[in-house]
Amino acid sequence: MPLIYISPSTQNYNVYAYAATNEAVQMQKIAEKTVELLRSYGCQAVLPGLYTDVEKRISEANAMGADCYVALHSSGGGGSGAEGFYNPEKEGSNQLCEYIYKAVAHIGPSEGRGVHNGMAAYGGLGYTELRLVKQAPCIIKVEFHDRTDLARWICEHTAEIAVAVTAGILRYFNMCNQQICGQADSETHFYRLYMQYGVYPTAESAAQAEEILKDMGFPCYTFFD
Repeated sequence: MPLIYISPSTQNYNVYAYAATNEAVQMQKIAEKTVELLRSYGCQAVLPGLYTDVEKRISEANAMGADCYVALHSSGGGGSGAEGFYNPEKEGSNQLCEYIYKAVAHIGPSEGRGVHNGMAAYGGLGYTELRLVKQAPCIIKVEFHDRTDLARWICEHTAEIAVAVTAGILRYFNMCNQQICGQADSETHFYRLYMQYGVYPTAESAAQAEEILKDMGFPCYTFFD
């Protein structure tokens, strides 16, 4: 099974425009749920300690031989929409980023901003987590936190965001077509995991979400109140 390293932001100085919280707190919530879901699917998922700095996280992931590294952030500076960053020189980085970004952007409250070459940042130096991680790194920014409505959306949808991140990772590892995804014992014991992908205001938007999940290989059902 793949070894996945999940690195939530440590930037507690990025204060949210809602609920007296910050980026580190909310990304930690998403990361914890993502790790829980990945483990339910039989993946080896690693979450670093709360106070582990980025350099240490990179060293840990490389030493473990992680198959991919997913950094979770929210954005500031004005704007809206999810976005992703990858390293074009690292195999799998672009594809992993695309899969996770598309899943996260689809459930978001505003139009996504796309995926970008993260090595173009800082005058070509690139983001540290993309530059130094050995295997398939990506950075996902789930939404902007300095606008009240968007910050509120993040805080109220951490579980749904985690489901989307998990779906993108599983698609990358070609695990989404497995009807039984959680395997506690490799020989005899299996578990089926049911996840709610989202709540939608119209039947049309629900149908669109269902099509995306089916494209990923998930058996899914839509329920109406």
